[in-house]
Amino acid sequence: MNSTPLANNATHLVVQSSPALAQARSEYMAASQAHTQALALWHKRIIYAQCLVAGLLFIRWLWGHSLLGAAFMSLLVLCVLTVFHVFVGLLTRADKKRLVAAQSHLAKVRKNEVESYLTGLNQGRYQWIQRGGDYLALLADAGLLYYFGSVSKDQHVLLEPQRTVLQVSVAAEQHVSERTITKTTHGRRPIFMPSQHIGMLGKGKSKTETTTQTSVTTTYTLDIQIQLASGQQPVWITLPFGLDGKGADNWKTLVSQLK
Repeated sequence: MNSTPLANNATHLVVQSSPALAQARSEYMAASQAHTQALALWHKRIIYAQCLVAGLLFIRWLWGHSLLGAAFMSLLVLCVLTVFHVFVGLLTRADKKRLVAAQSHLAKVRKNEVESYLTGLNQGRYQWIQRGGDYLALLADAGLLYYFGSVSKDQHVLLEPQRTVLQVSVAAEQHVSERTITKTTHGRRPIFMPSQHIGMLGKGKSKTETTTQTSVTTTYTLDIQIQLASGQQPVWITLPFGLDGKGADNWKTLVSQLK
């Protein structure tokens, strides 16, 4: 495949992301920290309230009960008040809302970052995919491979596949899950009485049927091994495709054709 050489015959090009992405990431980290601190604060407040209530009741019950009895009842109250920790999510709902908004904004900015960079290259046709937080693009006319994600720490990486891609493969992983269903039916037995009536007394025989259902699902990942320079430690780019095995195979073929 014909390729467009990078400047100075380089095997790759690394470009820092824009200040807008750094700002969005900073806002997300601040919102995440605020949410974590709010959760810890409310849990701490509830623990203090538990200890205060249980302590006051212990002192009150100590006058009319034995030491062991007062301690037992106070401990019981302490355990019952633990249920208030469930409502911490409601008390921190505003912080959670800000965190979700910041996370959504960061994802949007990251996507715009990739689209803007690929468009600004002016290297002809390209196609890209997003898997999780990672982006992979093929610049067909230029014969270049592009990556943006966790491996590059959100830096734009432009690669010349013929000299940097060592191997491309699709890994399949099977997941086995079992579900057991137990069904019990109770029959009744007829009892003939001396009278004209027929009685249906007694449980009779019971029948239990147990069925185990086993399901096997297969998930696929696209693995690309990259080496930026001879003698340098290779790195792996792993993109999850879930149940889409055909999609993973298609992108394996497309990347392999660039080599």
